[in-house]
Amino acid sequence: MLPLGRTQGGSSTRPLADQVKEFFSGLLDPKGFPARWHCGQWTDFHGWLYIVSDLLIWSAYFAIPFLLLRFISQRRDVPFNRLFWLFGLFIFACGATHLLDALIFWLPLYRLNGLLLLVTAVASWGTVWALAGVLPQALLLKTPADLERIVKDRTTELAAANQQLQEVAAQLRHRNAEFSTLTNAMPQLAWMAETDGQISWYNQQWYDYTGLSFADLGGINWQQHIHPDDFAATAAAWQHALATGEPLTTLRNRWKRAANGEYRWHLVRAVPLHDEATGAIRLWVGTNTDIHAQQVQQQELERVNADLNTFVYTASHDLKTPIHNIEALLEELREELAPVPVPADVATLLTLMRGAVDRFKGTIGQLTEVAKLQHLSEAPTTAVDLAALVEEVRQDLRPLFAATGGQLHLDVAACPRLVFAEKNLRSVVHNLLSNALKYRHPDRVPAVWLRTYPASADGSRSAVLEVEDNGLGLALGPAEERKLFGLFERLHDHVEGSGLGLFMVKKIVENAGGRIEVSSRLGQGTVFRLHLPAPRPALQEEG
Repeated sequence: MLPLGRTQGGSSTRPLADQVKEFFSGLLDPKGFPARWHCGQWTDFHGWLYIVSDLLIWSAYFAIPFLLLRFISQRRDVPFNRLFWLFGLFIFACGATHLLDALIFWLPLYRLNGLLLLVTAVASWGTVWALAGVLPQALLLKTPADLERIVKDRTTELAAANQQLQEVAAQLRHRNAEFSTLTNAMPQLAWMAETDGQISWYNQQWYDYTGLSFADLGGINWQQHIHPDDFAATAAAWQHALATGEPLTTLRNRWKRAANGEYRWHLVRAVPLHDEATGAIRLWVGTNTDIHAQQVQQQELERVNADLNTFVYTASHDLKTPIHNIEALLEELREELAPVPVPADVATLLTLMRGAVDRFKGTIGQLTEVAKLQHLSEAPTTAVDLAALVEEVRQDLRPLFAATGGQLHLDVAACPRLVFAEKNLRSVVHNLLSNALKYRHPDRVPAVWLRTYPASADGSRSAVLEVEDNGLGLALGPAEERKLFGLFERLHDHVEGSGLGLFMVKKIVENAGGRIEVSSRLGQGTVFRLHLPAPRPALQEEG
């Protein structure tokens, strides 16, 4: 072997740059190099053994990159894709060196072969470097045994999950059958609606009631079965519920039975079902309850009640004339007997007659007040300034406050205005305050606390008007509470009264859609709580 930079023809050394220039200028020039057949003593067998072997190696090396290229082009999910390209380049370069080794037997392209060997060396080490980089990741790849075990485990898990799904599906079918049985057996007309108001399901009662199919009732076709007088209010209430998400409750209207065209009263309710994850409404569930018999009965009771009120009012009015006549005759008799001494038994009889006339007049007055309850419930409502109204009542009760030394403590800041008929609210406050003073405890100065507060946290549903006293108190049981609000009933007899005040308070509150509660402790005092309609925001801003 000759040292680098030296030539066979001499020992002088030329610059490396000249040698490189000469190398590339004569890259394809075989000048200066004999073909391999002429180097050494090659036999035909020996030479062709080299040539055929190199060509076979080259053809194999040439085919492998194309196979790799086809593989990675069809399997883009194979990891380490870049490594395959480097490996293909390396094999292709190796094959090219064997091709040149075979050609050198005829064409002495030693320079080109040297350059190709350099390219092959670079590709080889590039592949080694890339392989060393991915080897830690490649070692983490699952073995076929691992993959087979994973597939087996996943198959077992999927089989178990599928079994659970089948069990859940069976339970759902069972629950659905129970649900269908329940909803079809219930007397109400049940239904479900989507968030846009389209009806998606009816129970069997709907089909039995209307005699129609889902195709006839689906969507919004249910609207054609509402009585024309109720259509606008029903549609507006339903659209309001859809827009706000508020439940649709206690909507009374009439629905037509398709079989005979008869309209019957129903009570309609609907509530939204919310998605547990997002809180959004995903479905509406509603019922129509047939209340036709109750509605007809209520209308009949209202008619009878109106007739009774008319009768009571007429009777009380007609009885006033004869009782006034009796009273006038009694006074005339007193005047006739005044100049002469009257026997004691006659004077007693006259006193008893006068008492009977007064009691009769009182009864007539009470009947008139009872008859007025019907008209009180029809009074218009407004936003009442409660503090001003209480002050007016206190002025009316000034003699009673002065006589008893009573104290009134007012706290209405939480609900300063109440939506109520002003005349009716004045009557309620007057009765409660006067009772608190009349039934005071003899051992202490009477005190009354009148306060208001919202019944719910947001104050949107109702307000409470509370009147508390420190008077005699009561031992209240169910029977005593019924008697407390009964007509002409009294639990204390030592104070004059008609037994009409609390009856009227209860009726006024209930007629306005509210309710009254009472709690009391004997010897300590009583608390009345009136749940009244809360003021509307628009009314709170007035005045």
